[in-house]
Amino acid sequence: MRTGSATPIFGLNVAHASVPWVIEHLLSAGRAFHAIQYAGHHLKDVPSKLFIRVLTEAVSAKASEDANENMMFQHYVERIFEKLDKDSSVPEDEIAKLEWSYLKLLEFSSRTPKTLPKLIATSPQFFIEVLSTAYKSNHDEKGLDPEAPDYQVRASMATQAWSLLHNWKHVPGLSNGKIDGAQIEKWIRETRILAAKADRAEIGDVQIGQVLAHAPADDDGVWPCIPVREVIEITRSAELENGIYTGVFDKRGVTTRSPTDGGIQERELAQTYQAWSEKTRLEYPRTSAVLGKIAEGYERDAQHHDDNAERNQW
Repeated sequence: MRTGSATPIFGLNVAHASVPWVIEHLLSAGRAFHAIQYAGHHLKDVPSKLFIRVLTEAVSAKASEDANENMMFQHYVERIFEKLDKDSSVPEDEIAKLEWSYLKLLEFSSRTPKTLPKLIATSPQFFIEVLSTAYKSNHDEKGLDPEAPDYQVRASMATQAWSLLHNWKHVPGLSNGKIDGAQIEKWIRETRILAAKADRAEIGDVQIGQVLAHAPADDDGVWPCIPVREVIEITRSAELENGIYTGVFDKRGVTTRSPTDGGIQERELAQTYQAWSEKTRLEYPRTSAVLGKIAEGYERDAQHHDDNAERNQW
């Protein structure tokens, strides 16, 4: 397509120039920020490979001093990702890497990361890369050096990695609502080996446990499903089990109730988890213990809300 306009755009005279030509010249001039805007205006006329190049180069582009321009930049990045989503020829891992680069921008946008959670759940190596960015090793007492020239960049990356892990809900081996036992065991085995080599075994287990909190129930309604129960029994990791415990409470989110309701909601949850604990006690003792601990936690929460309700009635 040719623009058919003699009006300069971003300082370029684009009369009779094709859209890719304009984008190429903006990139060659080091103006990836404006290339994003122009590409976002002409989604139908840009090949996916050029979109990928634009996104890749714009990662380090300097933001505008105009707040409106920055808002439009985010809008066009979202639109470009949406266009790439529709192109089956673009490898998922390539989109995932771009999502990683634009995580801060996409995290709370209308087009949240889609392939990145899958990449973590299929690649132990990438999981360890993110884990190592978010958390220091066991023997690193100092952490990031505030005086280092790249401190701000590394601190920003650490925050981004932490956010990614704590919003990660895609359980390894999960497909169509079911977990493949062989796949999840393989992923966890390889991941734990790599985490130990990276001197991050304990925090690795905690993060694995937190994502397992998002596993589905089994066909009989008992949670968690059998593949996850087997992982708990085989792994025998207190850190992983603590991660599940924390993940269960975190995933519940904010609750609402009237001032006099007390802990009715929590008491019902406690009864549910206690029932699951009893059903798994003989065959999956460690799983049963985790479920019992969760039930106790909800009982404590229920008592806390009961006490608040009683004070509200005074």
